Amino acid sequence: MTRRERNAFWGTPLFAVLGTSLFLAPISPGLALVLVIFGTIFGYLTMFIIGLPAFVILHWMSFKNGLGYFIVGLVVGFAYFCLFGGLRYLTNPREIFQSSAILWTLIPFVTCILASTIFWRMARPIDEGVNYETVFR
Repeated sequence: MTRRERNAFWGTPLFAVLGTSLFLAPISPGLALVLVIFGTIFGYLTMFIIGLPAFVILHWMSFKNGLGYFIVGLVVGFAYFCLFGGLRYLTNPREIFQSSAILWTLIPFVTCILASTIFWRMARPIDEGVNYETVFR
């Protein structure tokens, strides 16, 4: 594992939660604070349980573009969406507009997609055919 990948593993859950909470802070500062506390805990647990094996599999399959990482974030986000009660909104779409609880189910979904995108951006493979030491001399 390279230094970039190691830094991406340790920084991504925190950056994703902070990024999502920045969008929520003007609406509800208390909700943003709760998201930072619980989101960081869930983010690091998700990184160890799902993110690390997904990275190993994608790395083994030689995925170098961000699409594989985005799909993993989409699937994990949808799993969290279902875990936090989002399925009832899929079966009864009118309830989305009648309840503010949809916000609680969408936050993990958006945060997972953001985390997978941030991780790929931080740890993406560098072109191995280019020698950067000679290019920037």
